[in-house]
Amino acid sequence: MAELNGRPMHEQQTSNEPGEFPERDAARIAAREPVPPATADLIGVTDADLDSGEQAFKQQQHDEILRGLDVYAEAYSGKIAEINQINLRLGDNMLKQVAKVKDAITTMWLLGAGIDGKQRSDTAFVEKSERELEKLEHTT
Repeated sequence: MAELNGRPMHEQQTSNEPGEFPERDAARIAAREPVPPATADLIGVTDADLDSGEQAFKQQQHDEILRGLDVYAEAYSGKIAEINQINLRLGDNMLKQVAKVKDAITTMWLLGAGIDGKQRSDTAFVEKSERELEKLEHTT
């Protein structure tokens, strides 16, 4: 049998209804009721452990621990909010740069299209001029 902290662990019992124990225990914690031995056995805690634990672990200590965890969670919640703001700024900067690149590419395309159009019209003008000159040379 496996041991936890030098004590044998009890085999976990399974319930036919999933989530039965967590929901029941959450309701008891909210009502400040002690954890029953049946649930404690599931996590390897004996009745003797519960009796000595009740003496060492008072309601005030429990509440202080929960308040401490709330402070801890709030501190990291603020940090996560800051990270989210930084990421939004980063995303905005990226979108601005993408817009600039798209604008530059569009300008390049328009210039290229203008150059292509100018080349076609110049080529057409030169070819027309050459044909006209050939006509003049043949008629004289």
